[in-house]
Amino acid sequence: TALAISTAGKSPPTEIINSLILLGSAAQSQAHYPEAEICYRRAIAIGESSGLTGDSYYVLALLSLGNVLLTQDRLAEALPLAQKGISIAERSPAARLHLSSGLGLMALILERQSRFAEAESLLKRKLAATEAT
Repeated sequence: TALAISTAGKSPPTEIINSLILLGSAAQSQAHYPEAEICYRRAIAIGESSGLTGDSYYVLALLSLGNVLLTQDRLAEALPLAQKGISIAERSPAARLHLSSGLGLMALILERQSRFAEAESLLKRKLAATEAT
C-alpha cells in the first residue's frame, strides 16, 4: 500500500512525491479517499521538508489533496490548498502548468459554497490561462 513506501532510500524527493501522487490518484479513482488523502499529505510533507515548495509535483500534490477533499465536501479544508497551489503556480515557472487546474478547482469549491460571482471570475481567469499556454 501507499503507507509502505519508504522515504529513507536514495530516490530523489521528486520521484517519491510523484509516486505518492500516482498512488493517491489510484486510490482516489477507486473512491478510497482516506488512503488518497494520506498519499497526498505525505507528498506535500516531503515537498516541504525537501525545500521543493515551488516544484510542479508539490503543487500537483496540493491540488490533488484539494480535489479529494472537495469530493468529500470538505470545502473549508480544500479552499486554502487551491489558493496556495494557485499562488505558487503564479510565481513559479516550474509549477505554472498547474495554474489552470488550480483556478478550476478553486472555482468548483466556490461554486459549491454558492459564491457564484467569484467562481465565474476564476473560470474566466482559467480560460485566459489556458489560452495563454
